[in-house]
Amino acid sequence: MDKNKTTIKSVLKALQILDLLGQHPNGLLVKEISIELKLNISTTYHLINTMLELGYVNKTKEDMYTLGYRIPYLNNAFLQSMAPDTILNQFLQELSNITLETAYLGMVQDNDVILQRIIDCPQAIKVKTLYIGYKDYPYARALPKSIMAFWPESQIHQYFAGQTFERLTESTPANIEELMVELHQIREHGYSIDEQGFTKGICCIAAPVFDASKVPVSAYSVTMPYERYRENRDDYLEKVCTTAKKASQYLGYS
Repeated sequence: MDKNKTTIKSVLKALQILDLLGQHPNGLLVKEISIELKLNISTTYHLINTMLELGYVNKTKEDMYTLGYRIPYLNNAFLQSMAPDTILNQFLQELSNITLETAYLGMVQDNDVILQRIIDCPQAIKVKTLYIGYKDYPYARALPKSIMAFWPESQIHQYFAGQTFERLTESTPANIEELMVELHQIREHGYSIDEQGFTKGICCIAAPVFDASKVPVSAYSVTMPYERYRENRDDYLEKVCTTAKKASQYLGYS
């Protein structure tokens, strides 16, 4: 985090406490929170009591602290703010129905590609920690790469400046040079395929959606185990690209 002059330390500490409690659903003692975050015990008490009064933290009979009732309220408000257009949702549902795979819709927001909708299927597979609002490891995932491939090269280099490319699997791009080669291929083909680059044994097919100004604003994708990918690659690719094309036309792209 860039701790510039406008950072308010007390707010930062309070949010760190909430993040920590989110990782421990069974709760933590004040002393445990203090030790984990290297905070003064008195400061920890003051911050927790303030959030307790406001409903962001809950105290159990065993003096354990958990996330409070206000957190689900904020999460619901967040999900509503992230909800994409109804028609785009319908396209996503159709894509999931015709492939019987987990389908995703991501959108560009503040120069990031954010997951905004996920539709699971009966044979769905869970991919790492993907959730609505997820934006990590864009260099390893098909959906964000399908959008970034159409960014100016200067924008791509600026976005990844200073970032470390963690090798999640043997297929993950190791650096910006490898990524740029891949993005050039994606731009040429008009779609992105991730063959186990994000999660071992999992593949993803994605295609970008353009608006009336011919700017990539979102993307659709489906994920599946490697075995189903080998069997259905061409069929899924056609369905994903068709869905993205319909969405682009809906947004005025021609």
